[in-house]
Amino acid sequence: MLRCFEASWLDTDPCQKSAKSRDNPKRDWYIWKDSRGKAEDGTPLPPNNWAQIFDSEHSAWNYDKTTDQWYLVRRTFSSLRHD
Repeated sequence: MLRCFEASWLDTDPCQKSAKSRDNPKRDWYIWKDSRGKAEDGTPLPPNNWAQIFDSEHSAWNYDKTTDQWYLVRRTFSSLRHD
Protein backbone atom coordinates (compact mmCIF):
# COMPACT_ATOMS: atom_id res chain seq x y z
CA MET A 1 0.00 0.00 0.00
CA LEU A 2 1.35 3.41 -0.96
CA ARG A 3 0.66 6.30 1.32
CA CYS A 4 0.74 9.66 -0.47
CA PHE A 5 0.33 13.18 0.81
CA GLU A 6 0.01 16.40 -1.16
CA ALA A 7 1.60 18.09 1.82
CA SER A 8 2.97 16.33 4.85
CA TRP A 9 4.46 17.66 8.04
CA LEU A 10 7.32 16.18 10.01
CA ASP A 11 5.79 17.50 13.22
CA THR A 12 2.24 16.22 12.74
CA ASP A 13 2.26 13.00 10.69
CA PRO A 14 2.75 9.87 12.87
CA CYS A 15 5.03 8.18 10.32
CA GLN A 16 7.22 11.22 10.10
CA LYS A 17 7.28 11.88 13.84
CA SER A 18 8.89 8.48 14.30
CA ALA A 19 11.78 9.61 12.07
CA LYS A 20 12.82 11.98 14.81
CA SER A 21 14.20 9.07 16.82
CA ARG A 22 17.83 8.37 15.83
CA ASP A 23 17.28 4.60 16.07
CA ASN A 24 14.02 4.43 14.09
CA PRO A 25 14.24 2.60 10.72
CA LYS A 26 12.15 5.33 9.06
CA ARG A 27 14.78 7.92 9.88
CA ASP A 28 16.63 7.27 6.63
CA TRP A 29 13.57 8.43 4.71
CA TYR A 30 14.91 11.95 5.35
CA ILE A 31 18.26 13.69 4.97
CA TRP A 32 19.69 14.51 8.40
CA LYS A 33 22.87 16.49 9.11
CA ASP A 34 24.67 17.90 12.12
CA SER A 35 25.01 21.65 12.65
CA ARG A 36 28.04 23.36 11.18
CA GLY A 37 28.56 25.17 14.46
CA LYS A 38 26.78 27.75 16.57
CA ALA A 39 25.94 31.39 15.97
CA GLU A 40 27.19 34.05 18.37
CA ASP A 41 23.94 33.80 20.31
CA GLY A 42 24.40 30.03 20.70
CA THR A 43 21.75 28.90 18.21
CA PRO A 44 22.73 26.00 15.94
CA LEU A 45 23.67 26.84 12.35
CA PRO A 46 22.29 24.80 9.43
CA PRO A 47 24.70 22.37 7.73
CA ASN A 48 25.12 24.65 4.70
CA ASN A 49 23.72 27.78 3.07
CA TRP A 50 21.07 26.11 0.90
CA ALA A 51 17.93 28.19 0.59
CA GLN A 52 14.30 27.33 -0.07
CA ILE A 53 13.29 27.13 -3.71
CA PHE A 54 10.67 29.91 -3.66
CA ASP A 55 11.94 31.83 -0.63
CA SER A 56 15.68 32.30 -0.85
CA GLU A 57 15.81 34.21 2.44
CA HIS A 58 15.01 31.07 4.46
CA SER A 59 17.05 27.93 4.94
CA ALA A 60 16.17 24.67 3.24
CA TRP A 61 16.92 22.99 6.58
CA ASN A 62 14.74 22.66 9.71
CA TYR A 63 16.27 22.10 13.12
CA ASP A 64 15.02 19.27 15.32
CA LYS A 65 15.76 19.83 19.02
CA THR A 66 15.01 16.20 19.90
CA THR A 67 17.91 14.80 17.87
CA ASP A 68 20.02 17.99 17.75
CA GLN A 69 20.17 17.67 13.96
CA TRP A 70 18.83 19.38 10.85
CA TYR A 71 16.56 17.74 8.26
CA LEU A 72 16.33 18.86 4.66
CA VAL A 73 12.98 20.07 3.40
CA ARG A 74 12.05 21.17 -0.08
CA ARG A 75 9.61 23.91 0.62
CA THR A 76 7.39 24.91 -2.21
CA PHE A 77 4.81 27.59 -1.43
CA SER A 78 4.33 27.30 2.32
CA SER A 79 6.70 26.88 5.24
CA LEU A 80 4.48 24.01 6.42
CA ARG A 81 4.94 21.86 3.29
CA HIS A 82 7.73 19.32 3.48
CA ASP A 83 8.86 16.45 1.32
